[in-house]
Amino acid sequence: MNENDNHINWWESDGISTGLANFTNGSGLQIDKFSLHGNYPNLFNPTTHIRFGLPKASNVKIDVYNTLGQKVATLLDEHKLAGVHVVDFDGSHFASGLYLYYIQTGDFQQVKKMLLLK
Repeated sequence: MNENDNHINWWESDGISTGLANFTNGSGLQIDKFSLHGNYPNLFNPTTHIRFGLPKASNVKIDVYNTLGQKVATLLDEHKLAGVHVVDFDGSHFASGLYLYYIQTGDFQQVKKMLLLK
């Protein structure tokens, strides 16, 4: 990134760009809006990472559902500071198949799909 750029792509550990954030005075990332990113890897066996961004401190809940609409796991249910966060899902005790992960904050809700393949 050069000094004239006002946006950078980020992914902390493996160089894959999955989101956009503003660079603020050289001091770090400022998240513009709530976001839920695709899990990585997807197809996964047995673990995957779910990344989300918060523009302000919020109570965050992330649940996982099977295709019958049954909640099978709660990955997170706590207050988080503004910024980029990652939560892991361990599917080692679940059957292969399609699962939905659902994030809910006071201001934001979104659902995405992930595929566990054993």
